[in-house]
Amino acid sequence: MKPQSLPPTSYIWYTILDKFYKMDRVTDLASKKAAVIFTKSSCCMCHSIKALFYELGASPAIHEVDHDPDMEWALRRLGCNPAIPAVFIGGKYVGSARDVISLHVDGSLKQKLIEARAIWFGGNDGVWSLTCWGRRSSIKVVKGVWASVEGF
Repeated sequence: MKPQSLPPTSYIWYTILDKFYKMDRVTDLASKKAAVIFTKSSCCMCHSIKALFYELGASPAIHEVDHDPDMEWALRRLGCNPAIPAVFIGGKYVGSARDVISLHVDGSLKQKLIEARAIWFGGNDGVWSLTCWGRRSSIKVVKGVWASVEGF
């Protein structure tokens, strides 16, 4: 029986570097939008977390990792356990489905989304703030009518 040959050293280094590139890619994707969710299409908890974010008024960036096992490996290496769903708010890892649901139950998920400017919020003074294409803007509403718009 003939022994199997090992892959060339350059291939091994390429594989290692590619995995670390995926870790950089995860952190880059997580910081590009206020709310980011890494999911799989076959994961029912992923669907529930996405629905929760939409219900709260957020429009998170969704990254499917179905066909990219190295991306899932990178999420685990970054401390996401379980790796899917992995939720990032404001560029920081918040947790998996269990962590997000706990935050929602105690009321701090919505506050985190507001602080990250992922959802609209309004104060008692009638000034509503929003983020549109990365630019912060304010809308003043007086008796249900827009009185002024700043930042556009």
